[in-house]
Amino acid sequence: MDVSGFWQAGTGTVDPELFSALGARNRVVTVAPEDAEGATAYMFRAGIFSYEMFGAVGEATPFSISAQGTDGQGLIRGKIAKGKATVSSTGPTGTPVNLGLVGADQFLYATFHVFSAGTTITVDVESDVDGSFGGPTTVATLGPVTSAGGTWAARVPGPITDTHFRFNVNAVTGSFVIAGAIGIGS
Repeated sequence: MDVSGFWQAGTGTVDPELFSALGARNRVVTVAPEDAEGATAYMFRAGIFSYEMFGAVGEATPFSISAQGTDGQGLIRGKIAKGKATVSSTGPTGTPVNLGLVGADQFLYATFHVFSAGTTITVDVESDVDGSFGGPTTVATLGPVTSAGGTWAARVPGPITDTHFRFNVNAVTGSFVIAGAIGIGS
């Protein structure tokens, strides 16, 4: 993955995050062409192997980074199930996504990103046969998470005969800014 843009100094900058991640393995990455729940998302665990800032003093500072997969599982295609938003109560969050069946030779994957952390949060990945979630099944649990960063759920082997998936906050203390995606891969 190659990314470029303009760096902005101040609170919430990307520069300290990127620089501290330089050379680290298995950083959780989720990217999507559009920022909307239900949109296609791509997930992988990567190492950032190239980071460059350049430009003249006093002008907007362009940057570029390069990252590569580091875990051997490769790129997982899925959907954004929770767009970036604040959560401070339990219950379903985001939009259920229809991914289809998880075949016997496939796995269910999920990524969960915390941008701002309260005290602790635990989130379940739930499945349902028709999207009504009248009797959901918990297929994975993420957390408890207590700090900002990305979490890669342990992959869940198929077959899974349910087709719809969502996030459900089952415990939270404080206010968290979160986002996440769910996908199917081999």
